[in-house]
Amino acid sequence: MTTKRPSRKQIIVSMNKTNTSVIMNHANNFIKNINNHLCESNLNTIADFVQLENYRVIITTNQATSS
Repeated sequence: MTTKRPSRKQIIVSMNKTNTSVIMNHANNFIKNINNHLCESNLNTIADFVQLENYRVIITTNQATSS
């Protein structure tokens, strides 16, 4: 069996069911806020989309940020 590991382009946030539903209902606002903060940090990275998977919110970006 193989397991798919998250790429460096994904940010995974574990949370409870209530919080995940709030995030998904307001995903557009959260993406806008994340992108505003990334822009203010002078990064060329933008958040592309948000998906929900087993009580985890996965935010996928256009490129991996340097650590």
